[in-house]
Amino acid sequence: MKNIVPFPLRFDFDSREEVFVEVEHPKSHLTMGQYENCRIPVSAPLTPYHFIGFILRNFYNTAYRKYSTELSAFTHCFETSIIAHEMDLLYVRVPS
Repeated sequence: MKNIVPFPLRFDFDSREEVFVEVEHPKSHLTMGQYENCRIPVSAPLTPYHFIGFILRNFYNTAYRKYSTELSAFTHCFETSIIAHEMDLLYVRVPS
């Protein structure tokens, strides 16, 4: 039996100026685990298509490889929200 450790991932987007803090609280970011200040910059908000693809490809890979050709492609993307200084850090780039 596999030992699976639950590890939450959350992609957040909030463009309100009172919430955004350069580098510390990017408009779009990835939070991993339950770490309060874990905010990895993301180049743009994820569409549901990109989010589902990410989860299936990385956590349900066998099923993804078997059925990915049957998934409809969705090419719409949100505008970039990352700032230049955040791009100097390690960040996640959303396909455009």
